[in-house]
Amino acid sequence: MHKKLVFIIMIAIFLLLIPTQTLAVDFTITNSEIDVHLQENGEIHVEEHFTYTFEDDFNGMTRELFPAINTTIHDFTAFEQNNQLNVELKDGQYYIYREGKENETVTFTLSYSIHHALKVYEDLATFAWSFHDSNNNTDFANYIISIYPPGEPKEVYTYGTDTLFNQEQIHQNGVVSYHLNELRAGDDGSVYLAMDADLFSDAPMTAHATIKDSFLADQQEVIVAVEKAEQRKEQYAFIGKLLIPLMTVLAAGLIIRAVLIKKRNIAAMKYQYAKTEDHPKKIISIPAAIFYTNYGQLPPEAISAALLDLVRQGYVKEEERGHFTLQTKDGMNKHEQTFTYWLFNTIGQGDSFSVKDMDKYAKNKKNRETYMNQYHSWINAVKMETKEANLVDSQKMTRIFSLILMLINVPFLFFFPLNGLIAEFVFTLILALFFLLFSCFYSTKTLLGEEVIYEWQAFQKSFNQTPQQDWTQWDPDKLKQAIIYSLGTKNKHFMKDHDKLVESFKNQANVTATNHNVYSHADPLSYLYLGAIISQSTRNSNQAFYITDSGSSSHSSSGSGAGGSGGGNGAF
Repeated sequence: MHKKLVFIIMIAIFLLLIPTQTLAVDFTITNSEIDVHLQENGEIHVEEHFTYTFEDDFNGMTRELFPAINTTIHDFTAFEQNNQLNVELKDGQYYIYREGKENETVTFTLSYSIHHALKVYEDLATFAWSFHDSNNNTDFANYIISIYPPGEPKEVYTYGTDTLFNQEQIHQNGVVSYHLNELRAGDDGSVYLAMDADLFSDAPMTAHATIKDSFLADQQEVIVAVEKAEQRKEQYAFIGKLLIPLMTVLAAGLIIRAVLIKKRNIAAMKYQYAKTEDHPKKIISIPAAIFYTNYGQLPPEAISAALLDLVRQGYVKEEERGHFTLQTKDGMNKHEQTFTYWLFNTIGQGDSFSVKDMDKYAKNKKNRETYMNQYHSWINAVKMETKEANLVDSQKMTRIFSLILMLINVPFLFFFPLNGLIAEFVFTLILALFFLLFSCFYSTKTLLGEEVIYEWQAFQKSFNQTPQQDWTQWDPDKLKQAIIYSLGTKNKHFMKDHDKLVESFKNQANVTATNHNVYSHADPLSYLYLGAIISQSTRNSNQAFYITDSGSSSHSSSGSGAGGSGGGNGAF
């Protein structure tokens, strides 16, 4: 149930992240021509030609147009050659209907008029427009804008912004054109034009004032702004050439230092403890050792291991199969007290606990919150023992240093993309994330921590290499610890033959029970059978309450400064 919910959420997030364009018809625009005809009365007639090559079956194309304040768009029509196409306007977007099949190439001709966009002054008339802006999600190839005056002007001034900056051409007859080999999705750019006011004698006067000086001043501001932007880009590019290699070296230094510290601690530990004892020292309890050596995980089998460890220590006694009584709490550590309260007081009968009690408890869904709270309380108590045992060095100063390095990188995560330095941004983002993660999670094992890892791994290896028939030669308590630890860590070598060993012991126990009416609870091999019984019950309980092996739970459109704009093109 929990895994299905996670899967559904992941699919939903994936679908939300898919750009809407990928869910529409796939196409390319191979040619784009926009012809702008300025009329003597101040109206502006626009004719656009877009050549689409469709990769899917399609129903038509779309065109967004956003008039500026006090301007309007009229008489929008669409043609394919001489055939007029049906058009529908929805929220500033025109839908041009023309069905077709995949791999078909169609040239659409769009025509419309813009009113009140031409401003007439005493000396010049001005026009400003953005035919495609940052709202556009489509790439255009061979993108050409041509602006035609009603007559041949004496004075023509023009400039473009953003993508169209420095792309203008003024021809001898006063025609102004802008040509881009490619206009990419999201690119912005406006066209600003000024020419003789006398050419627009039938247009109303906008203001009885001159505009030339102001227009040229605006043009100069754009030029200066672009020059400053280029200077900033060069400055940040230079900073990137210094910053990224330096931060890379520092990141590598942190990694190398971490590796050297680990190697040094392991070497010192092996030198100091060249020959381990035949079983691990009592540095931490077995449940804490399971947690510490198993990457901070306590699987359901760890509950079985914790109970068997209480039996091993004499705190709990097994009266009959799967039925336990509490003998004493004197001498228990914090997590053992938490564990016994959970099993015996909450689930069991106070001084007794049985597997049937847990099965019955798990069937009642109302117990879920209590079960989970006490389960996590036990895990936190086990975790606290490892923390108090000084097994880990938090490396506080190193983590602070890494955090400082991350903070140094943060401003450039804004400056680099704002200045078009995408590669520098990507490298800086990777480095900043590394330093952030390092500052949050880096720590090293102390000499004592390395000793715990080393001793338990050596102990586990020795147990794995001992044939089953030779287990009886081990010290009984040592063998119990080995079985408990192997069960709690779900050791692959141990679990591989676990079922056969349990069945073998079960048969042996049945024979013993027939002859003597009881089997020996002191027999270390009885822990195999007990562990199997308890583990099955705890797994069922955890599944009933949606707890995973790690102990986690399921409840934890506008213009771009010009007089108006065309948002973009699409298809459907």
